[in-house]
Amino acid sequence: MFKVTHEPINPEQLKEQSKDDKAGSFVVFEGWVRNHNEGKKVASLEYEVFESLALKEAKKVIDEAKEKFDILDVTAVHRAGHIAIGDIAVWIGVSSKHREPGFHACKYIIDEIKLRLPIWKKEYYVDGEATWVNCQGCYKHAHNHHTEEQYYDKQLRLKNLGPEGQTRLKNAKVLVVGAGGLGCPALSYLVSAGVGNITICDGDHLEVSNLHRQTLYAHSDIGEYKAVLAKKRLKGLNPFVTINAITKRVSFDNINELVSMHDLVLDCTDNFESKFLIHDACYFLNKPLVQASIYQSEGQLQSFTFKKDSGCQRCLWPEVPSPDSVGNCAEVGVIGVVPGVLGTMQATEALKILLNWGSSTDSSTLLVDLMNWSVSKIKRSKNKSCPLCGDKPKIKGLSKNHYGRLDFELELSELTDEDLAKYKFIDIRELNEKDHHAAWENFLLQKPLSLFENDFNPASQVDPIILVCQRGARSKTLAQKLRLSGATGVFSLNRGVSSVRENWGRIQGAQCQ
Repeated sequence: MFKVTHEPINPEQLKEQSKDDKAGSFVVFEGWVRNHNEGKKVASLEYEVFESLALKEAKKVIDEAKEKFDILDVTAVHRAGHIAIGDIAVWIGVSSKHREPGFHACKYIIDEIKLRLPIWKKEYYVDGEATWVNCQGCYKHAHNHHTEEQYYDKQLRLKNLGPEGQTRLKNAKVLVVGAGGLGCPALSYLVSAGVGNITICDGDHLEVSNLHRQTLYAHSDIGEYKAVLAKKRLKGLNPFVTINAITKRVSFDNINELVSMHDLVLDCTDNFESKFLIHDACYFLNKPLVQASIYQSEGQLQSFTFKKDSGCQRCLWPEVPSPDSVGNCAEVGVIGVVPGVLGTMQATEALKILLNWGSSTDSSTLLVDLMNWSVSKIKRSKNKSCPLCGDKPKIKGLSKNHYGRLDFELELSELTDEDLAKYKFIDIRELNEKDHHAAWENFLLQKPLSLFENDFNPASQVDPIILVCQRGARSKTLAQKLRLSGATGVFSLNRGVSSVRENWGRIQGAQCQ
């Protein structure tokens, strides 16, 4: 529930109204009117609210919070009109079964209310004129009258871009999958260039180990969805573009819809299954794709416009490689500048395609080594035996069978809450791989691979178990071995701990019922 009131907010009354016997936690946020702001003494505040629109948008925010977090209910109230120092300007109460989802939901709701609702604040100062503040989206209040022509002034001077090219960028719709090390720089330059409609798709939450290379985020953002954080930061960079945030990973359920709605796709992911799924969807829907990947100090960049004479990804790799065929950042390490450079190159290729300047990598793969600054191009030849674009293609649509996943490999997002409650999660990573500061890590039952095989007895197994490792490679190998020995209730978690992080709220809720 959300409401706007001109009367003083009574927190005790609201708390009493929000009581729920099913709740084990109640998280409250109170926003007070303070007597100063940025060195100026404040006498009072005034809030102007477009109430009908604010109510509709607040309902969306609360519905989103209920979908994203394991919470029971929300009560939110915002003052309107003139209010005094010390008064409560906004009050939010979130009831939940457990405290952690309540904390995250409460922060999400207040952040989205401040970002999205048509509520404007005017500060009355002890000395000086009253001023509307933090109203970037309202030009009347912010006294901000700059135009798009002024914003894009320097790039409009380019003879091969000009107003026509800028209009082309404004009308473009681009999907960026992954808002991490590659996605952050790619998104920054696409937004600042004026790509008019950008969708960010990323189901991951920000972790402290991301910050050294994912430059859109701050330390205070840890625990929040990257897609939502990126949207907020980028809207402050360019108010003339539309940015959409999707807090789910790409999957068989949503990939076709996502790709079909856009003119071009950037693959900024770090796992083979996602890369091949995105590539194949773009092939079937005939959408240009700009793809990058990194390994320590090296990177590669390639574009696919699916021209008849150039090879696709499956011309070189007919089958999806095993997850353990190459290490990711979490396993082999990376310095932040490497994805920064490759992500910037992705944005460059995307802009060239959108502006019809031609792509330098639509028939070649560009290999870059930042340690010695070597750059080489490898031509991608068309393979007549390619299972996707060859003379007799075997892949004629998207199917899980084409992405290297076996029947005993589970993806948590595809399981119901009832199914989640049935499994016991066993972490087979070694002790030095565990992040002891993360709450979800302590939920996993740890039995390192070096010990697990010796202790496991298939005959004594009762509950079905899901083996978890860093990326899903070791757990897949072990599950396959145990199943051959007769342990039919052993499963492997596809994508490893990343899947646990993304679905932690659902897992916790399902297993505590």
